Amino acid sequence: VYRVEGPSACIPGGSVETDQFNLSGRIASFCGDGFTDPAIGETCDDGNTVDGDCCSSTCQNSGPGVIPIGPDTCAEGGAQDDFNVCTANSCTDVDGCVFTDISATCDDTHPCTNDSCDVALGCLNDANTDPCDDGNACTQTDTCANSECVGANPVICTALNECHEVGTCDTASGICSDPFSIVDKACDDGSDTECTNPDTCDGAGSCQANDEAGVLHCGDAGTECIVQDTCDGGGSCTDNGFVVAGTACSDGDACNGAETCQAGSCLAGSPVDCNDNNPCTNDTCDPATGDCLNQANSSACDDGDPCTTVDACVAGQCVGSGTLDCDDGNLCTNNSCSVGFGCTSQSNAASCDDGNPCTAESSCSSGV
Repeated sequence: VYRVEGPSACIPGGSVETDQFNLSGRIASFCGDGFTDPAIGETCDDGNTVDGDCCSSTCQNSGPGVIPIGPDTCAEGGAQDDFNVCTANSCTDVDGCVFTDISATCDDTHPCTNDSCDVALGCLNDANTDPCDDGNACTQTDTCANSECVGANPVICTALNECHEVGTCDTASGICSDPFSIVDKACDDGSDTECTNPDTCDGAGSCQANDEAGVLHCGDAGTECIVQDTCDGGGSCTDNGFVVAGTACSDGDACNGAETCQAGSCLAGSPVDCNDNNPCTNDTCDPATGDCLNQANSSACDDGDPCTTVDACVAGQCVGSGTLDCDDGNLCTNNSCSVGFGCTSQSNAASCDDGNPCTAESSCSSGV
């Protein structure tokens, strides 16, 4: 005859097998296995063999009272249950049923729920709208919504300047990265003037100037009397002023005399006098050579002789024509024209008629 004793682990699955035989059957109950078995004389079995918890080490009710109570009496649904799921039921030999508040176990450690315990329903974890921390430093305003912590108002990363790019926010620190722009990226105002080339990034976060060399011409083009402007090597155009006053120059007109520079302008000297005082010539000056041209004209003129009636320019000379009529209609005068003086009258002694029938002969005397 073979007997198998011990906890249920000794008979896995309710059977045991050796190299001699197979044994199957019911797993034997024992005190401390957590199952109350009246067949073996147990009045309780709380899964241990310790005294003081209303179930003795021999699995007998040991709570206070005329008839000692056991753990089952205090258990959920037992005869003395407080019907409060927010308490943990236990039993001691001295105090009997003990109901310990376990509502603290309802704390789900989530900041977005208000945790409480309902005696009938147990733990309640109601959503709230409290401020919270979503664990992302790049969100500046975190608020609970639907039991979750929702981040808002994100950190906006911006470029420090034209030679930095927009960075990204570090979720741990909330600080934006600050990457440099590539070399030769256009920066500043991008202007391209006579003395500057467009500025470019240096690859280290700074905008560098690309100014023209100091010898490059700029500004006004310069003249005989104005010195050509030049770049200063720092992006500006330097005004180099005027040539020395009195420096010879030319305005392209040889008729207005020898020109000289004065305060940046080419000023004329004493003009050429081409007037030959002849009204029968048109007097001009050739601006290319400065030579006088006296070309004959056919203008009206005065030959200075009052005895000519029509004067006109011919081949550069004033020529008179026509004779002045000096007859004064007086028989007693001899009329003529004198060059330089004009008409003259001289008395004569010519016969005449005085209109008196009483005189036999009449003659002129003193012009009458």
